[in-house]
Amino acid sequence: MKMIQEAQPRPDDVCEIDGDSINDIIIVGRVTAKQDEPMRTILEINDNTGTFKVIFYQKGENEVPIALKNFDYQRLMYVKVFGTIRVFKEEKAIVGTHIKKIEKFDEVTNHLLNVFVAHCIRKKGILSNRELGP
Repeated sequence: MKMIQEAQPRPDDVCEIDGDSINDIIIVGRVTAKQDEPMRTILEINDNTGTFKVIFYQKGENEVPIALKNFDYQRLMYVKVFGTIRVFKEEKAIVGTHIKKIEKFDEVTNHLLNVFVAHCIRKKGILSNRELGP
């Protein structure tokens, strides 16, 4: 979440992280709050680096968003959210497209390792053979 919060929107309303434009993202964290509105549902997700709101839009008023149809909400549960970063007037938002409950904590560890490796790759060569060991 910290990386998303620190990402700088470009003039064309695209977010950049480590110099690369980012659209589709996967976040993993705990659901700290849920807010139902007539045309959308907002979940607050915290990954221990920060909290961000994820918006799930629905087609009709007071309907359940398609992504949340088979989702059984429980406060403080771990989830994996697939979505897209949108920028409007320099305000960042995450629009959720899919969500799943995390059953095993290994999925959280795996996600953190994926984020670290992707960050290192974007930083162009931080991971060298020397740093990885023999």
